[in-house]
Amino acid sequence: MNPPLPIRIASLSLVFAALCASGCDRHRPAEAVAPETTRPSTPAPAVVEPTPEATAAPPATTRSSRYSELKDCRLIEAKPDEAGYRLTECSGPAGHALRVIESDGRFNVMVQVPGGSFTSLRLSELGGGAFSQLGEQVEWRGAGVGEKFVPDRLVLRYAVAGDPANPDRDTSYLVPVSLAGKEPCVAALVEPGPGQSDEARRIADAAPQCLARE
Repeated sequence: MNPPLPIRIASLSLVFAALCASGCDRHRPAEAVAPETTRPSTPAPAVVEPTPEATAAPPATTRSSRYSELKDCRLIEAKPDEAGYRLTECSGPAGHALRVIESDGRFNVMVQVPGGSFTSLRLSELGGGAFSQLGEQVEWRGAGVGEKFVPDRLVLRYAVAGDPANPDRDTSYLVPVSLAGKEPCVAALVEPGPGQSDEARRIADAAPQCLARE
């Protein structure tokens, strides 16, 4: 005897439900699968490139100064009867040396580089032969620290009598001298004024050319 119709329908419904549980999901369209919900992650910090102003520049060669006091120069020769002639000599850093010549109220300087002879700077020509004076010290410019300091420039003060605007007053120049060539030479004559010392150092440190002289 066949079971009543409602029981048959119920049985078929159970069978169909079991079949769907085992295989229907495999044929469900992918779009019907709910996407996985994820928590937003914390964004990584942005990398900011440094601006040119913030970028540390490579260290440049440090320029510095050493000084020689001319009053410490030792007397080499004196001829009081010959226009008060005096010759003194000073030792400088790294084997350099100076000779100061005074005669008839005028001064000149001779410079010796290591392994070379003394070379005259011919300062009287720069002053037009006028009476002159030197500053109390000379400045050696170069690179290196402590005993490794080696000068390649020299700056000295040279005062010439007879300022055209004030005849009773000297004109005090600064004279940058190059020590880097075959012979030391005067590179410029820096006139007095604001920033005179800085200007003389700037010229000295800029690998100057020798003044054109006959």
